[in-house]
Amino acid sequence: MSDKKLPLRVFIENSKNKTIGGFTIPLPTTGETLRPWFEAIEADANGKNIEISEVQSDIPELEKALVSAQNIGFDLEELNYLAERVANLDEHERNVFAAVLQYGRYNGSVAKIINITENLGGFTLQPAFSLREYGEYLMLTMQDNFASAFERLRTSENDDDRRLADYIVDLESAVDAEEFGRAAAEIDQGIFTDKGYLTVHSNFREYYLGKENIPKELRLFAEESEMTAFGNRVQTLMDEVYAEWQKEENKSKSKWEILGGFSEAHQIAAVFGNFNYQVENGGLEQWIYNSYFHDDAEKLIEYLETGAAFDDRFRTIRNKLNELDQYAQETDCDKFGYFLDPGDENDTWFLGDMIDCDAFDTWYYKHCGGADWWQAVCGVIDKAENRELAAANREPPASKQEMQSVIAQIREAKAVPKLPRKPKSPDKAQFEEL
Repeated sequence: MSDKKLPLRVFIENSKNKTIGGFTIPLPTTGETLRPWFEAIEADANGKNIEISEVQSDIPELEKALVSAQNIGFDLEELNYLAERVANLDEHERNVFAAVLQYGRYNGSVAKIINITENLGGFTLQPAFSLREYGEYLMLTMQDNFASAFERLRTSENDDDRRLADYIVDLESAVDAEEFGRAAAEIDQGIFTDKGYLTVHSNFREYYLGKENIPKELRLFAEESEMTAFGNRVQTLMDEVYAEWQKEENKSKSKWEILGGFSEAHQIAAVFGNFNYQVENGGLEQWIYNSYFHDDAEKLIEYLETGAAFDDRFRTIRNKLNELDQYAQETDCDKFGYFLDPGDENDTWFLGDMIDCDAFDTWYYKHCGGADWWQAVCGVIDKAENRELAAANREPPASKQEMQSVIAQIREAKAVPKLPRKPKSPDKAQFEEL
């Protein structure tokens, strides 16, 4: 995106609390880039309480068209998609786009302007700014088109051919360019704009009908149903592990003895699910005290490393756990996070006291645990499942349904038990003891 021109700038603020202030952000952008701006104005991660009160553009015709449409209301995701499409136009296409906007016939809303970008091939822009210039342009075009035929007449050995060539020259000199341009304009019903003479030569079609037409990779926010599905996906994987652990013959086994029989996707879901439950209910100190740091830290840091490639929140948590791990190695603490004071063997210290757990908890409550967080966790799970596919020498399937089918085949080949699925919204507390 750095090589593209950023055609829009919008001023965003929290519609529920405008006293916080707002920011002017360039478009197009990404959901990840938007996150710190949203946090600064205390806006919902799904963009529902964002208000756009001003739109600017380096294309004057676009800015004017959007200002005219402002009374309808703006949707940030829709504006971002418009900016993405405009950013990918070449110079000629931008000129045609600006001319169509100045024409005004197809303006009226952001959706309609998006459709203009979809229909640019149906317009022709000529380098003429008056009837005379249009007439001259058409005459020059015809001369170019018939230059080779005219040259054959002019240089022909036949006297009649040469006389015809001379006659054509006389006719051209007698033509009034302005009248010729006027006659042509009456036929093609074009319009003069600041970018040239614009004509329409095909029917205008509405390809874009609403946000459902925005490609998924260009969406700033996931659909609410999708956001719920991310959390359900993690919960379902946890449920499958929990169901196995509940079996009588497995109750004496450790957590990782159980998890070792499952896919990496299950392990990721269980580790992140436990971490989230512990931190949200008792803070990072509870996660340490309940021996999750001792049992899960190494794996969790590994999974956080994967997520850090595409989401800064994983990097923040990873750095904090690496700090904890360093203290744990220096102090040789027990599984519950306690260690003896090197200077006084009668005094016991707690690993959680070595860092500011309260500050971390406050940050986590604000940035993690919501639907967009589970969307990010599912990104880590996706990478694990793709690795599983690669290990089985299979090409990644094109659809989610195909992926689920292949994963099921791999699990069956590994003799991993297929577990009954529980309801998708059980009490997360079920996993506290695991």
